[in-house]
Amino acid sequence: MRLKSTNILSIQPMAPDTRKIFIFFFTLIILVFSTLPGRAGELHGLGSFTGPVKALENEKYFQVLTDKIKEAKKEIEICMYLFKTTESPNNLANKIVDGLIDAAKRGVKVSVLMEENDNRNDDLNAQNHQTAKKLKAAGIKVSFDGKKITTHAKLVVIDGSLVFIGSHNFSHTALSTSNETSLMVESKELAAYFLEYIRTAALPRPK
Repeated sequence: MRLKSTNILSIQPMAPDTRKIFIFFFTLIILVFSTLPGRAGELHGLGSFTGPVKALENEKYFQVLTDKIKEAKKEIEICMYLFKTTESPNNLANKIVDGLIDAAKRGVKVSVLMEENDNRNDDLNAQNHQTAKKLKAAGIKVSFDGKKITTHAKLVVIDGSLVFIGSHNFSHTALSTSNETSLMVESKELAAYFLEYIRTAALPRPK
């Protein structure tokens, strides 16, 4: 039997029913992979979690994320493949940096893990290090994964209870014009799971 094409592959905004189906399957994927043996360090499977889930497609992600960064009370931990800032005052990734610096000034513990590889000609390395320099200058802890490990995750965990996970990199394009899909999940269980993942992602994996 051949399946008919659906709006789920369309670049047009999803219909409400299609969006609900998408959210269900996206969440299901997270649950399935969370039960597999850990790929980062000695990570244990989560099994299951409970909590509200909110879909954040395209530019909605940036607004909700920055609002939650402003509300952070204790800690913000980030694992980001690409964190590209520029000199433009309108760059949305710059605004995330500003929000993280403001949070650190309020006494929030902020840490960022970014991707780094051994290709000297890869612009990603220069872009991530440029952002790292700005964050470090404000006293924010920044680290990089091993050059032989590709950390393609896009994760933000706030106050040990709020998780942002999905396809959004921290670049102006991803935060404003690209078709991107992410979820915000309120769950202490899921937050603890991904905090462990972030804290072990840069470690060598057992062979």
